[in-house]
Amino acid sequence: CQNFDLDGHIQKISEVYRTRKDAMVYHLQQARNDGLLHFVEPKGGMFLWLELQEQVNAGALLPRAVERGMAYVPGAPFYAENPKANTLRLNFTHATEDQIETGMKILVEMLQQVDMERTQLKSR
Repeated sequence: CQNFDLDGHIQKISEVYRTRKDAMVYHLQQARNDGLLHFVEPKGGMFLWLELQEQVNAGALLPRAVERGMAYVPGAPFYAENPKANTLRLNFTHATEDQIETGMKILVEMLQQVDMERTQLKSR
């Protein structure tokens, strides 16, 4: 560590993570505005925590996401008590901005599809 600029490295990686987080937030903004999900933009860290519509089970939706080429971590295991099945965690540190854009488009399309399916069931 004597010959390594740790402070410089932290500054550099923080800028990279901020850019990737901003890209993820940007691509999720429309879905948030449409009421498909809720999140609070993080001030730091490596993850974005999403809360989906109450009736959406993030764990059950995961295989559809993986099949389409994106993945996330269902949020329920992060609760000590009373897990919320409609939550998930997204990591923005390992994906490029292009991968983030593609992944968020997939996620938003799936949520729109689930919302449409739910609306069709209600109208029957």
